[in-house]
Amino acid sequence: MPQAAQRTRFAIDHIVARQHGGLTEVENLALACLHCNSHKGPNLTGIDPLTMQITSLFNPRRQRWDDHF
Repeated sequence: MPQAAQRTRFAIDHIVARQHGGLTEVENLALACLHCNSHKGPNLTGIDPLTMQITSLFNPRRQRWDDHF
């Protein structure tokens, strides 16, 4: 979703949270809307509701949107 579609500004988010060793460098930062950023938190994985398997969260630097979703 483009920034123009949001009322609030996107946040600069750590893809891998600092508490998990993620660095504050361009390769580990992404823009995230407030909704997505607040749901991700420091998590690296989630539970897929269809398969109930532990699944890594989307990494915009390493994964293609169409392949992940």
